[in-house]
Amino acid sequence: MTFQIIKKNNDIIYQYEFNNLNELLNYINNTPVYSNSFTSLVSHRIDDNDFFRTKDYEEAVNLCKYGMPTDKIKDFLSLNKDLEAILPNITKDRRIIENIYGMRPNIPKYLRGNPKSMYFLKRYKPTGTIDVYYNVSISGMTKLDKILNRGICAIQLVKLLETLGYIVSFYLISLSRVNNEYTYANIKIKNDFEKIDPITCYFPMCHPSFPRRIMFSLKEVTPYQDVYNHYGAEVDDKVFLDSINTTSANKIIIPKASMFNKTNIVDNFLELCKYVNIDNFINDNNKLDYDTKEKKLVIRRK
Repeated sequence: MTFQIIKKNNDIIYQYEFNNLNELLNYINNTPVYSNSFTSLVSHRIDDNDFFRTKDYEEAVNLCKYGMPTDKIKDFLSLNKDLEAILPNITKDRRIIENIYGMRPNIPKYLRGNPKSMYFLKRYKPTGTIDVYYNVSISGMTKLDKILNRGICAIQLVKLLETLGYIVSFYLISLSRVNNEYTYANIKIKNDFEKIDPITCYFPMCHPSFPRRIMFSLKEVTPYQDVYNHYGAEVDDKVFLDSINTTSANKIIIPKASMFNKTNIVDNFLELCKYVNIDNFINDNNKLDYDTKEKKLVIRRK
């Protein structure tokens, strides 16, 4: 975990980097509230379940640590499964070859003294690397169905990029500002060679309590200059991330929840693919197309 205060022109950026959700929680729970800026704690309020969707702060922390019970997120899991089913089938270039080292032995060759008596799995060469950013900060007016659709589509976009051969790192960010003070938190939720876990992702990506309790709580321990009466306004993700010089040449920023307004989850996903110019991540001679008969994404020649 790192924290730094960056002064840029007349702006002040309070920048956090966390390697995972547990590191975020440990920092919040072991850092005192900055009482110079916060006279009361919105993150701990218990009188507005419609806004928070949890009864108290402790419930939100437990959901962040252990995830949402699967019987509580049946709609999410069902929609996620339906969308995953439309991803294209692509055979990756990997094959088993014989070598002097490997994952398991060829017993007959070993007994004959053949030095190349081990099976070695030669994996496909990655197409490239991509960093995907998902801003968890949401407007108080955002509808829950749009938050849900956005989360599911982002998860499946990561899976689609991996299917296309990319190594994907996935970051949750929280980005907001009050006047000239910016709060930027970056939480890595998936490492390069990990598979994305929808159950782990549900609470931080699809539940209002993550931005409104957990991320509010992070702000409450941040040493701002001003006294805060509110927790910040939205910031243009792309402009901000470009300005702080993120490392990856390939970078995708998931758009705001307002874009995910289609009735059908597949239509929302196809709109997201169009938004990120998914064909730019495919061989120049090919394009991604949705086969309405097969109800599946396919790779076609242009």
